[in-house]
Amino acid sequence: MNYIKFSKFEDLDDFRDSLLRGREIVFKYNGKEYGIFLFDDGIHVAQSYHDETKKVYQTPDEALEYTIDGVKIKDIITTVEIVHRGI
Repeated sequence: MNYIKFSKFEDLDDFRDSLLRGREIVFKYNGKEYGIFLFDDGIHVAQSYHDETKKVYQTPDEALEYTIDGVKIKDIITTVEIVHRGI
């Protein structure tokens, strides 16, 4: 996917706010792209184009526990490259 680069999250509250407003989030970490999307059944988190990595969470705080290469999203979300923050 080709997106315009977006600003990084200022803090975890900024991330939570984006999710609660239903914004789509796509970011890169360790050379891989990941997506976070809000659907009727919850917050879907997965590596892009790898459905087997998908997990569904009910709250932004739960989604922050998703682990990538042994690291939780909550520990990297303010430093990763954000490639899309939907409005």
